[in-house]
Amino acid sequence: MKTLLIQILLFAICSNASSQVASSRDTVYSIEEIVVKGGRIETGIYWSPSSVKVLDERKISTVNGSRLSDILKTTGNVFMKTYGGDGSLSTISLNGLGAEHTLVLIDGKKINSFQNSQADLSLIPKDKIEKIEIMSNGASSLYGSNAIGGVINVITKSLRNDNPKAELSGTLGSYGYNKYSVNYGNSTGNLKYDLFYSREKSKGNFKYIYYDGTSRNERERNNNGFVADNLYLDLNYRTGKKNEIRFNSGFFSQKRDLPGIEAGTPSSSAQQRDINWNNNLSYSHFLNEAVSISSDLNYQNNLMKYTEPGLDESHYRNRVLTGLTTLSFKNKYFKNTSGFEVTYADISGSSFDETASRKQCSIFTAGEINVSDFLKLFPSLRYDYISDIGRDVYTGKFGLNFKPVTGINLNLRTSIGNNFSAPTFNELYWKNIGNRNLRPESSVNFDAGLIYRFDLITQNIIELNYTRIRLEDKIVWKPAEFGLWKPFNIDISESNIFSIEINSRKRFNDDFEMEIGYGYTYNSSVKKSYDYPGDASYGKQIFFIPVELSKMNLGVNYRNVSLNFFYSFTGKRYSDFENKERLPVIDLLDGNIGYTIKVNKITINTKFEINNVLNEDYIIIQGYPMPLRNYKINLSLIY
Repeated sequence: MKTLLIQILLFAICSNASSQVASSRDTVYSIEEIVVKGGRIETGIYWSPSSVKVLDERKISTVNGSRLSDILKTTGNVFMKTYGGDGSLSTISLNGLGAEHTLVLIDGKKINSFQNSQADLSLIPKDKIEKIEIMSNGASSLYGSNAIGGVINVITKSLRNDNPKAELSGTLGSYGYNKYSVNYGNSTGNLKYDLFYSREKSKGNFKYIYYDGTSRNERERNNNGFVADNLYLDLNYRTGKKNEIRFNSGFFSQKRDLPGIEAGTPSSSAQQRDINWNNNLSYSHFLNEAVSISSDLNYQNNLMKYTEPGLDESHYRNRVLTGLTTLSFKNKYFKNTSGFEVTYADISGSSFDETASRKQCSIFTAGEINVSDFLKLFPSLRYDYISDIGRDVYTGKFGLNFKPVTGINLNLRTSIGNNFSAPTFNELYWKNIGNRNLRPESSVNFDAGLIYRFDLITQNIIELNYTRIRLEDKIVWKPAEFGLWKPFNIDISESNIFSIEINSRKRFNDDFEMEIGYGYTYNSSVKKSYDYPGDASYGKQIFFIPVELSKMNLGVNYRNVSLNFFYSFTGKRYSDFENKERLPVIDLLDGNIGYTIKVNKITINTKFEINNVLNEDYIIIQGYPMPLRNYKINLSLIY
């Protein structure tokens, strides 16, 4: 609580400083309504039944780094589990749950692996990301499995007009880091096309502090390099205003070294190769202004190979084919999106006796009912059939948003619903240790909160939220016969999360703009079941999940110059089930300065990034050191 008070004080000082600059000529611009698509129905964030955060292209461009994980780590109640520097495995935790309970979508299509239900966000470059929507509560009634803790929906860029666009970009950084990219987009007739390629690599030999039990010494991380290639194609064909066909294909290949856990011994010489190919074909037909129908076909083919001298190679191929058709209707009083979804997924690999597969058939409906100008209701229902475990799963959610006072932009909201996560291929079919009798994990989620927006010297938004998630039949691995570990439905956990976010923005004149943001999250995520009599992990915080998390950001734009700072505090965490081993708190400060100039039709952008400004010695995951202070500089030319 002391940390919270100090940070709010700092935020107040910064806000006061911005108001001191104000003059009688200052203009306060009204806060625009932001529309989100993550709930299947387009809804303004102020009228949504649960908290939704939106990171637009402008915000994305201000952060450091090159991957989706770099963007999300600066955001609100998001906790990123990162296993090293650039290119290292990064997974997400929302609302005190693991990566397997957070659904990640690209243009509304699931990318969580059926093998382990997780998504490595370090494998998603940020170059073609236009917007990110973060739904901070369960949404299985909309999207099915994995959406227990929340949903991340990444929306990709598409060519906005018929004019040709070309971009060249290059980045250099610490530890042998370099990246270059080329992008070209144009149109011919009714067809728009966009082609992008980038190559990124680094030695990854960053400096860090190692404590051997008696002294602290600076060391260098060895066998930690990576090289990544990213190719992206987007085609958009439209006939008039009623029909649109879009095809996009993303091919990402990365080879990275895996130095292993730092234990004072030489680094591992293992390597991992990831090849991800994601294709989507969509067709939209607008019958009139009120009714539209759309169909999507998504195909993913992902390969992972793990090699280590002296050991057999491990390899896994995951394939997914999904068909989705939706019908949407809207008028002044009612919106509805209903549809059906059919998914086929399979896996083959060195740890499976044979190819494992799953067919999942789903139907869903989601609505928005405008009871009055002050009250909206949000019901949704979904049915899923999961073939390989022979389970029928029904999920539902009901939410409301109420504006109690005319003339004051205060919205109260709440929702309740049930969610689920299906057992993974690893849990069911791993050679010799899989358990084919597993049931889906299930949860009941409740949230309540408010969002208040007002103009007072600056544009201000205050958001308060409380979320409770009770997760049952949680799948955990425990010792079984013959000394092997096997998965069982035995755990119950309960998460109680309180969060507050404050954002202020002010444009003083055409040349000067400032934005300040602050977020604090208190997260009690504890185990509520006994694995055996006297289980010492009962009532303890789930390991690696921080009890407190706070973020602050400051952005200043003056004419052609931009300055951005991002501060994060990660509080008390534990590296064991019984909460005996506590990890140090983390104070991190990142920043960048940019300069933009236009020469005829060419825009020249430069950006200098500093990561870990305070040179903090820290770890996020026990045994995996993180880099000390490091730098990057970028130059891009846009025509």
